[in-house]
Amino acid sequence: MRSLLAPLALAVLVACPSPEGDDPAATTTTTTTGLASTTETGTGTGAPTTTTGESTGDPCAPGQRSVIDRPDDLDGPQVHVVFARAIDQDDRGLDLDGSLAASVGVWNTWLAEQTGGQALRLDTCDGALDVTYLEVPHTDAHIAAQDPYIRNLLEHELAAAGAIADNKLYAVYYDGASTYSCGGGAWPPLIVGRVAAMYLRGEVPGSPPCLQPFATGGDPPGYLEFAMLHEILHTLGLAATCAPHTDGAGHTNDTPKDLLYSGPEPWYPDSLDPDHDDYYAHGDPDCPDLARSALLEPPPESPELPVGW
Repeated sequence: MRSLLAPLALAVLVACPSPEGDDPAATTTTTTTGLASTTETGTGTGAPTTTTGESTGDPCAPGQRSVIDRPDDLDGPQVHVVFARAIDQDDRGLDLDGSLAASVGVWNTWLAEQTGGQALRLDTCDGALDVTYLEVPHTDAHIAAQDPYIRNLLEHELAAAGAIADNKLYAVYYDGASTYSCGGGAWPPLIVGRVAAMYLRGEVPGSPPCLQPFATGGDPPGYLEFAMLHEILHTLGLAATCAPHTDGAGHTNDTPKDLLYSGPEPWYPDSLDPDHDDYYAHGDPDCPDLARSALLEPPPESPELPVGW
């Protein structure tokens, strides 16, 4: 199991733990008219396209890049996945090669195992994970200079493109740099937002690069899987300040085995709120609880949306 270190950012964004060891809203005003440049993926409207801009004619065409949110298989609140890159960053095609779909499947399967069957409702089209491509209209260096507000910039660009739906949380895999953290999330009610983000090429001083391998089908979760799920839970408002073992900034501090742990010990996540007393199935109706989240499938009896939705 990989050990991880967790740098914190109080009242700015909730920072993602960074990898450690080899073993187990200052944002730009520039807007864009689509989710990607027309030279690579079309105009951001219509059916998915090939990388030369040719329309496939099929809104759920497998193996094709899409700059739009495809038709949803399911109604209700859900998590939509985005692959984002800067205009000058090389394109690894993580939305096309199955890397993101496999990784998301691994972390959501782990979550279902922890809850006894409930997982996050994912945005799919004809049964396949719907991954949207976002070309951010700035250089990688410009975006990195926004630290610690890269998450804010990514949400700003999605909103400027008209790409944020009122029933979706966005899991953004940004294939770019950061020297602040490997990712970030909103944390309502203090920081209301729709984007949980990973900065895949981040390099935090004193920690190994954030560029870690994705898990594939059948693999246990690795750093990128636990870290993205960690940021998504923050963006749902967890762990709240009413949690018994809160650090006051969205994390728990009782055991490094907890998915939302932050503290002096290396992070070895293998459990979702191990004692069910902080943010999952704790039974306190006055404290936010993942077990009551409207983004779970199957849904709870009385589903609750994150604050600000």
